[in-house]
Amino acid sequence: MTLKSRWVSVCLIAAASVFMITAFGCRGGGGFSDSNVVTLSFGLNVETRHIYEEVKKEFEALNPDIKIKEMPIEGKEYYKKLQTMIAGNEAPDIMWMGMGFGEFAMRGVFMPLNNFLAADSSVDLEGINPAILEMYKTNGMIYGLPYGIDYMMFAYNMDIFDKAGMPYPDESWTIKDMVKAAKVLTVRKGKQAEQYGFAGSITLSMFGLTLLSEDLSRCTMDTPEAIEYIKFHVDLIHKYRIVPNISVAQMSSTEDLFMTGRLAMAALPTWSIVNLSKKVDNFKWGITLLPTVNGHRGHWASSSGFCMYKNAKNKEAAWRVLKHYTSAKSLMVKSFPNTIPVRSDVLEGCLKKYSGNPIGIKALKDALPYLIPDPRVPQINRLMDIVYKNMEAAELRVVTPEQAARDITKECNNVLKQDR
Repeated sequence: MTLKSRWVSVCLIAAASVFMITAFGCRGGGGFSDSNVVTLSFGLNVETRHIYEEVKKEFEALNPDIKIKEMPIEGKEYYKKLQTMIAGNEAPDIMWMGMGFGEFAMRGVFMPLNNFLAADSSVDLEGINPAILEMYKTNGMIYGLPYGIDYMMFAYNMDIFDKAGMPYPDESWTIKDMVKAAKVLTVRKGKQAEQYGFAGSITLSMFGLTLLSEDLSRCTMDTPEAIEYIKFHVDLIHKYRIVPNISVAQMSSTEDLFMTGRLAMAALPTWSIVNLSKKVDNFKWGITLLPTVNGHRGHWASSSGFCMYKNAKNKEAAWRVLKHYTSAKSLMVKSFPNTIPVRSDVLEGCLKKYSGNPIGIKALKDALPYLIPDPRVPQINRLMDIVYKNMEAAELRVVTPEQAARDITKECNNVLKQDR
């Protein structure tokens, strides 16, 4: 399975599970003046649609003077459509934001929330994971409030380990332990594998690496450590032979392989938990922290939150909606475990109430100190496309890991230079 295939799978699931959104700039509503209707956009998802309905009803019951016009839209063209609406000054008052935050914040699309926060003692930023809150800041100003976190976890099929008489993965595991176990648990019949030891995304954060320098001005993939990272992906396929090949990866996602019992271990995003917990009923499975690499532990992370349009018609009303949708009583609790609450105390409560698969659900809390988000720069999608393309070339042995590292660095720096 190529790195690009793994990350395309992650991104496609993300588009559905973390509320990838788009919206139309309609306003108005029965009996309400235009300024009393707040438009709010989010992604349509069968698993979570009812949650938004519940939160909307709760808000309108508490705030009868404001009507929310929710705009759930399916599709992967959210950010592109949102750009069109912004250009026509028809954007929704409140917009869901994920990895696209950096691009829109740089363009001055959002209203800074500092003054609202200073005047409203009901919103307490304490308890929010600092790394996640930082994702909604630009030049010291807060332009959005997060309600959920998404990050990578390590899932394992307990039945497969039991059958092999092997101990389950735990927080003490290193990447070498994973490879060693995966070799034993990969079962082949001739040239075809019937069971794979591992699949999923091994990210830069696991290796303690970052795509960009601390000041976000240049790519940092031209280092010996980055070359080793790329080489590890090549070795997973050609040396260790513990991951699905390209043809299998194109037919079945990591989640599908795990769900059907053909996968011993997987690096999966947290939003996969809710789907697996509902569909896996023929074997026991658990989750734990990702393996360490050279003593370092890092979990790739992203976030879901809401931002206010700078040209919202009624900013006070929009603020009331925004803070309700990101409050501890709304999406944080109701969407668990589809998205992980951004407040640690809320997560504690959710974990106490949760029952069923997976075993080791407490690991969701244990992972919080190790979250490492991708840099939220405007060019992040283009930069990651460059990474995927060159990593795949290395995995296919079209280029060496050294050449892939050089190409990634050169192409990413060209993008950053062009946008200055």
